[in-house]
Amino acid sequence: MPKTRRPGFVLLAVGIPTLAVAGVAAWAGMSLIAPGTKIAGVDVSFMTPQAAAESVTQHVAGTETSITVADNTVAVAGSALGASVDAQNVVDQTMAERPLWNIGSWSGEEIRPAVTFDDTATNSTLRDAFPSQSIDPVDASITFQDGEYVVTPASEGKGVDPATVQDAFTVALDGGATAAEVSVTTHEADITTASAEETAGELNTLVGDAGYYVGDERILAIESADFETWVELTPNPEAGVFEYSVTADAATLDSLAQQLPDLIYQEPVKGKAIVNSAGEFLETLEPTVDGMSLESTDGLADAFVAQLAEHNSAFTVEPTVVPAETATVEYTLEVDLSEQKLYVKENGQVVDSWLVSTGTDLTPTTLGHYSIGWRQEIQTMYGDDYVQPDVKWPMYFNGDEAFHGVYWHDNWGTPMSHGCVGMPEDRAKQIYDWAPEGTDVIIRK
Repeated sequence: MPKTRRPGFVLLAVGIPTLAVAGVAAWAGMSLIAPGTKIAGVDVSFMTPQAAAESVTQHVAGTETSITVADNTVAVAGSALGASVDAQNVVDQTMAERPLWNIGSWSGEEIRPAVTFDDTATNSTLRDAFPSQSIDPVDASITFQDGEYVVTPASEGKGVDPATVQDAFTVALDGGATAAEVSVTTHEADITTASAEETAGELNTLVGDAGYYVGDERILAIESADFETWVELTPNPEAGVFEYSVTADAATLDSLAQQLPDLIYQEPVKGKAIVNSAGEFLETLEPTVDGMSLESTDGLADAFVAQLAEHNSAFTVEPTVVPAETATVEYTLEVDLSEQKLYVKENGQVVDSWLVSTGTDLTPTTLGHYSIGWRQEIQTMYGDDYVQPDVKWPMYFNGDEAFHGVYWHDNWGTPMSHGCVGMPEDRAKQIYDWAPEGTDVIIRK
């Protein structure tokens, strides 16, 4: 008779392989990426994270796009552009979201990570690929020539637009068009002509102003050739400017400063002014000019060095003022009615005199102490019983009483007027030119 089977042993024989397969499936579900998963155009289905990251990296480096510039076409790979994605991080995140065991994550949307580029590699590749379209810009420069700073203008460069090429590669990587026609762009120099001219203008102002000053007057200039040796001029392409510093030679500035006392010294000039009896200033005859002196040059050179470092080349020296005196002279016009005579006096001393005609007994010239007021070169005089045209050089001192020229008689020494003091026209002009407003007038008897 056949032997009786033992069911327990059959189950055991079948159960061990089943459990082994289930364990393998569980392991795969935890360590492999779900089917239908694409990253940056690469199918990473059933791949481990390490294998997927390597595949994505290789795909990005090997993807090519055809770039056409002015009828010249070149295939450019991602590696030549320095293109890369953070493959490991993207794959790890994908693995977390789309493991094999998660059936609901199968055949999900393609994952398109951000692509970064190495701009230096991109520019180098495009320069080699399109040499005729690649010209470097040239920065403006500044040189010192014949006593001034001169600018050599900047020139523009040109090249294939790297951003356009990078965009075209990204499209190709995402499964789009693998060819693109891109443009050539111009590149302005880092340091433009305008920027250089601004700096050169500042330097030329410093050169032109350099020296020791008293007020607005430059007493001693610094030679432009000396000044240029103190200037350190440095281009800064990143900032787009020229930077400069001025480090002066204190010994040279001190040597120049030693000349200042002789250059600055001025003798005071004594002036002369007309005054009246009250001491009031009437007019300058000779100007009064204060003198100047510089007692010491100590510290001037060091102060100038510090000022030049602040880009100020006009150094002001403060000399000592030597006051000048002003001599005064008191002018007086004195009329003696008894003598019918005018006396011209300076400081009480008669410097000239002549006969005149004053007012008659009916219209006398008024005694008193007055001063010259309103004056006019010529006028028509009016009275109760007369009109006298073209009277020259009238100078009024008391109401309508005036000194003036007379052309209608020459009876000098005899009272003839309505109160005025008449005289020959040349004598009237003489005192008109001599006596300013405010001059003392004395009418006595």
